[in-house]
Amino acid sequence: MPPRFFGVMFDHLRARFDKAGRPTRLMVLCRSPASWMRVFAPDAPIWQGIEGVSETRLLRTTFDLWREGHSGGRQSLIMPLRERAIIRAPRGYWGLYPTPRAVRLFADKLAFARYGIHHGLEAHMPRQIDPDAVSRFPVVVKEPNSAGGQGVRIVNDRLDLARTLELAPFKGRRVVLQAFVEGPESVLHGVAVEGRVIWHRLYDYVTPPDLAVRTQFIELPFVRREAPAEMLALVERFLAPVGYNGPFNADFKLTADGSMLLEINPRFGGSIFREESLADLQAAITQIVARSRLVT
Repeated sequence: MPPRFFGVMFDHLRARFDKAGRPTRLMVLCRSPASWMRVFAPDAPIWQGIEGVSETRLLRTTFDLWREGHSGGRQSLIMPLRERAIIRAPRGYWGLYPTPRAVRLFADKLAFARYGIHHGLEAHMPRQIDPDAVSRFPVVVKEPNSAGGQGVRIVNDRLDLARTLELAPFKGRRVVLQAFVEGPESVLHGVAVEGRVIWHRLYDYVTPPDLAVRTQFIELPFVRREAPAEMLALVERFLAPVGYNGPFNADFKLTADGSMLLEINPRFGGSIFREESLADLQAAITQIVARSRLVT
């Protein structure tokens, strides 16, 4: 028998599994930001409250995952954190994360708008505007792949819009133009299985009246609460058609007419990594580990 065969067999015997047959070795794929990597370090406090995990590794790329050799495959559970890592995640490992198709649909703001319209959900989203047919201001200009409030700008008149479209990062590129929605902002952190939300926490941000765009560099205080049933039902109407699996975060504006969904990001959201959110992140990861399946 070749040495590699014995290596694979030995590693299979050495690997640990829970009562349901799931591996308890968890490999986290994360290369940025640094604050996320600190949270998931093997000796970080986050792992002290999570059942079903006996060993953790923090890997920067899928190449590092391949280098694990015999320690990979069916003997490990992987948790890719950012869109690129999710799309590139190899099959043959255990996990609970969205398909590449779902990631591409939700991460691209133009694709997400078309997706919502196709499924008859446009009444629950900001109105999409043709750049050549703007009749009311203010409007919101976004990069299709904007994240964390970066690549987003509010413009108040035609001159401001024309100037904005001539500046980086918008000049010569696709842009998303949406009606501006008044109201306080909330983020719904959740975990879904086949499009159904199995765990969630809603954070209502306490936003200063002069703050136009919330970004990842501004840590606003928030009030934690359970989401109303109608908000969860609305999110599931977006998640169900793609059979969404894994963590997500959905941004809302709370208006007099109800919840307006701004976007759904197909990954963990930044505010769940804050120190005061540690228990929520532990609860989300516990659900991911418990609901993981072999991705083939």
